[in-house]
Amino acid sequence: MGDVSSVSYSYHTKPRIIICMECIAIIASSTTMLFPRYSKQKKVIRLDKAVTSIPKAAFSNYNKLVSVVLSDGLEDIGDEAFKCCRSLEEIIFGKGVQSIGAEAFSECKSLKRIALPSSVKVIENGTFAGCTSLLEVQLSEQGIVTIGRGAFRDCVSLVHITIPSSVHVIESDAFDGCTSLREVHLAEGLQTILDLRAFQGCNSLKKINIPSTFSSIAGGAFHGCTSLVEVHLCEGLRTIDKAFQGCVSLLHVKIPATVLAIEGGAFDGCILLKSVHLYDGLVIIGKAFQGCTSLAMVVIPSTVTTIEGGAFHGCTALKGVQFSNDGQVKIIGKAFQDCTSLERIQIPYSVTSIEGGAFNGCTSIREVKVIDKYIERHRLSINYAFENCTSMTHVHIPSSVSELDGGAFSRCTSLEKVFLSEGIRSVKNAFQHCTSLEFVLIPSSVYDLDCGAFNECTSLKHIGLCEGTVLVGNAFQGCTSLMHVSIPPTVTDVYDGAFNGCSQLSYVMLCDGLIAIEDSFHDCKKLVEVELPSTVTIVHKSFVECSALMKLGLCTGLLSVRSEQFFGCRSLKYIDISSTVTEIGERAFIGCF
Repeated sequence: MGDVSSVSYSYHTKPRIIICMECIAIIASSTTMLFPRYSKQKKVIRLDKAVTSIPKAAFSNYNKLVSVVLSDGLEDIGDEAFKCCRSLEEIIFGKGVQSIGAEAFSECKSLKRIALPSSVKVIENGTFAGCTSLLEVQLSEQGIVTIGRGAFRDCVSLVHITIPSSVHVIESDAFDGCTSLREVHLAEGLQTILDLRAFQGCNSLKKINIPSTFSSIAGGAFHGCTSLVEVHLCEGLRTIDKAFQGCVSLLHVKIPATVLAIEGGAFDGCILLKSVHLYDGLVIIGKAFQGCTSLAMVVIPSTVTTIEGGAFHGCTALKGVQFSNDGQVKIIGKAFQDCTSLERIQIPYSVTSIEGGAFNGCTSIREVKVIDKYIERHRLSINYAFENCTSMTHVHIPSSVSELDGGAFSRCTSLEKVFLSEGIRSVKNAFQHCTSLEFVLIPSSVYDLDCGAFNECTSLKHIGLCEGTVLVGNAFQGCTSLMHVSIPPTVTDVYDGAFNGCSQLSYVMLCDGLIAIEDSFHDCKKLVEVELPSTVTIVHKSFVECSALMKLGLCTGLLSVRSEQFFGCRSLKYIDISSTVTEIGERAFIGCF
């Protein structure tokens, strides 16, 4: 026999089995046995029942090997034991096998079928990875507990798999890249955790049924399963992570009432998803439905408290979002950004914060209504929430809103009417570039207007400022249609470019009570006359380049006229300077001729 050699060993008092790359020897207590070493040309290997373990890489790269029969006495198969046996078609496992090592049969590209006995509890990492001809896998109902990381990765011929109820964990990438896998049966009673990317890239999988005994589906579990049309989720499930990201064929999904949180990316990029049914019990909607461009309607359950940023971002077909009037939503993050088909939105009274960009770029929104059920309710904060909602025509801000800030309605270019309720305390950078807005009434509860509140509202012709407002900062800069303004006596400071660039402003009424005017009326080229009230003590660079200004009355309380105060007022002809003025800056009237 040209492919066999023999090695002898001295005996031991207890039986011991040794198998190595050079030889296989069976050593009994009373005698020495000889066992042939297998040549790499061998096609069939049958291991003696006395052999209990196969060490690491024992038969790795035996490329002629076609069939392996393992005896009932074999207990352990070492890591990489049969790795890259590219002609291996058949493995018959004995009933006593307890462990199969990592990558033990990986890259066995001719292997077609395997049936694991109930004695095997763990399929280690990469055990059958890259077995590209593997068609059938039989897992014992009473055996497997864990399917390890990448255990069947890239088994591109595998068509179906049944995961028995004994399995507790399917680890990451277990079936990643099984591109022919059409059917996965997860047995009822299965308490498995689907780990990261467990079935990622199984792009032939069409249907999946998640048993009621599942508590969570981890991130990427079915990521990129591009043929997945139907997902059935049972009561009992608690959380869904990035489970179905990129499942571009998924049409409908029902989230059971036991689910508390749908985490970020759960259904991200499911571009054909038309309907999502959410039920009471759900608490948090994370960045879950981003880019679901076919989703048309969503009803937010009353139990939801938080809708996180990006939850429905880019759902371009979404026309309706329905909140429960008695709901518990408190925070709406950047949730509906670029939902370009959304036409109207009603914010429930429970909401305390609408975060920056919540409805940014919803170019079809025409109407926003904030429910104000109770007089004594919490305060609502709105920041950059409706920026670039270019179809919005009117908005009613209730008294529950304490501050309008951070570009709340910035660049809503069709906004014509704004109703601000008593109770609002501050308006800052809220309506910048609302180029269709013509009139606004500021309620008496507003303490300060600042930070570009109505800057560049180029159609704004009239503003009503009520007694109660104290500070008017950079609020109306660039309102090129504004013609008249009356500053109420409660205002103490007009500052920081408040009316700079209001090129049509021809009349300004300033009342006693005003103390400081700083950098506030630059380039008001139609302004002809200004009379400063007696309470004003500070004027600083406030009428620069008011080229039509002809008459100026400086009040009795003013002590000095600072340098370049009236720079470029080239039409100035009459100045009434009070006797209280003790100092005039050397360039105070430069350019006045």
